[in-house]
Amino acid sequence: MTKKRYKEVEFECTYCHSILTREQSLMRLELSDNEFEVRQRKSELEQKIRDENKKFDELINSIDELKADFDEKNRKIANLKNAEGINDYVNQKVLMELQGLLSKYELEKSYIENKLKETMKQIKVERALLKARRNELDKEYEFLKNDLSVQLGDSSLVDKKFLDFSKINETGTAMNKALLILYLTYSKLISKYSDFQFPISIDSFIKNEISDTNEEKMFLSVQRNFISLDSQTFFSVIEKNLKYFDDKNSNVITLMKPILTNGMFDQLISELIREPD
Repeated sequence: MTKKRYKEVEFECTYCHSILTREQSLMRLELSDNEFEVRQRKSELEQKIRDENKKFDELINSIDELKADFDEKNRKIANLKNAEGINDYVNQKVLMELQGLLSKYELEKSYIENKLKETMKQIKVERALLKARRNELDKEYEFLKNDLSVQLGDSSLVDKKFLDFSKINETGTAMNKALLILYLTYSKLISKYSDFQFPISIDSFIKNEISDTNEEKMFLSVQRNFISLDSQTFFSVIEKNLKYFDDKNSNVITLMKPILTNGMFDQLISELIREPD
């Protein structure tokens, strides 16, 4: 509006070409001053608007940030609630499984404890049986040892206890007798009390210095207490001493050469191992 009015005021009249009066000039100046003030005021207002818009934008951004933070916190709260629910569910499930395992292990524990009690009872019974069997073997050992000692006329084993395998201190014929008595005693015990039957063998024990009387007693003792066992037995003897043995219930294998040579091995197998009739 000021510009429009200003244009109506000219320095020179377009009609009469007269110079503007002082009042007219002052009016023009006043109009110019008013325009400057308006422009200044407009500029100030525009700056204030810009400042207020900036503040408004900052407030909008702050609101957006607050809203985003609020949404994030709500999301975390919801997750925590869900986690608590899941934890409760998991805890309940775990507790149920643990309770089931506890019941299972309690049953297993009860079963094992009962089995342990039964086993301890069986061990107690077995120990009693073992002790009784040991006493029985001790008595049988002493009886056989003493009986054989009387047969062979030997007194060196009076203090020799059952399962005492320490060295025999005798020499010569006395040692041969003592060893034979022990071999025969344990062979009879094994044949009588063992749960398994297996072959038993005794190598030659006769020395040249043994008298005929001792020789006969020793071989006859082998015949009565070893060859006659229910277990399969092997006894090596030179041919001249076969007269002491009853060959009706024995199989005599004559070896003319060393039995470990390759040439005699197959023949030995055929004589020792025979097919049942």
